[in-house]
Amino acid sequence: MVAVAQTEFFNEEEPPPPQEEPQQPPPPGAPPVQEAPPAPAPAPVVGGQPGADVLFLMDVSGSMESYLLDEKMNKLDSAKTALSNVVEKMKNNARFQLWTFSATVIQQPGSIVKERPKKRGAFASIGGPAREDLLEVIRNIEIPGKLASVTNLYAAILQAMQYFESHAYKPSESGAASEKLIVVLSDGRDDEVSPVNLGTILIAKDEFPDIEIRTIGFGIEKNDPFHRILCTLATKNTCALAKDAAELQKVVSSFVNS
Repeated sequence: MVAVAQTEFFNEEEPPPPQEEPQQPPPPGAPPVQEAPPAPAPAPVVGGQPGADVLFLMDVSGSMESYLLDEKMNKLDSAKTALSNVVEKMKNNARFQLWTFSATVIQQPGSIVKERPKKRGAFASIGGPAREDLLEVIRNIEIPGKLASVTNLYAAILQAMQYFESHAYKPSESGAASEKLIVVLSDGRDDEVSPVNLGTILIAKDEFPDIEIRTIGFGIEKNDPFHRILCTLATKNTCALAKDAAELQKVVSSFVNS
């Protein structure tokens, strides 16, 4: 019986399989047949979210110098390590910025190499020397002395949102609409030294619905009131907790790359 193949519209008989012709030996004196080299394996695709501009907002207030139980690195070094590991795996076309905050917000430069421009607050693709430049910037982040006594969380988030809606923000030259993503990493609540408060951010979220905010509480317990605040700040309920460096690595990777 002939097998019947199912098609989208009707059934049709499958043709019999073609018969392989026997290979003929080469004539005497003919050069040996050269086999074609195998096709190169496709390059692995790792990290990065196509079409997303990621602004990573990292808390560098004094509390980030503290250590979690059984951890060998303080919270700041754990955060730097987690972010570095993610940057190393990002796609070349990923666009990324790093801002740090304590009492004030610092838009970290895209490069600290003398021969290259130090563009603050500008998105650039991770490919080429930009990746190594960004990794060097991350390695050099420190707690900013006297300014570290204050955590100005709400003002930092508002400034990041306003940046995305300002003329300073330059979308990708490809012309495709970029997703605007803010990832916030903090270990403590706002110190309320600024007129910007939680209500201000909630209003801004309504005004700028095209900006997505994801929040990470580092070393925060689930029953901590700050956890509820972080979830209120986040859009689509994308708030997470990380109890140690290993968990932080997973959360940062998930939030930046998905």
